[in-house]
Amino acid sequence: MIHDSLPTNKMLHRYDPTTNNVPNCPRRNYSLEDRDHVIRCPKADEWFQATIHKWKCFMQEKNTDPVLQTIFFIGIKTWRELEEINTEEFPMEYQELLEQQKRQSDGAKSGDCYIHLLNHSSFF
Repeated sequence: MIHDSLPTNKMLHRYDPTTNNVPNCPRRNYSLEDRDHVIRCPKADEWFQATIHKWKCFMQEKNTDPVLQTIFFIGIKTWRELEEINTEEFPMEYQELLEQQKRQSDGAKSGDCYIHLLNHSSFF
């Protein structure tokens, strides 16, 4: 996911337009199916909710800091919905982390910081 090389219709069309002549989402024929669309597609809500549930279970099992869990899940949700995360609602000791994450994502393709975290799961 992080290297943007999923076998989406956009990628398949790029490599072999004769076999895959439509780079659009099979669920919503008019939308280009790229990596971000696969996660943001409203028709993928069931998959997205199941993925979030798996992450929550994983983080709880690993005793992940509850504030970091909240930051992660709010970050994914706001990115998916094309919104900005309000960093001021988190405790002061997490502000530097949030600023670093924002600086890192500003230079990357939208959502890469969250995609990177999704990509490193043992159950995907």
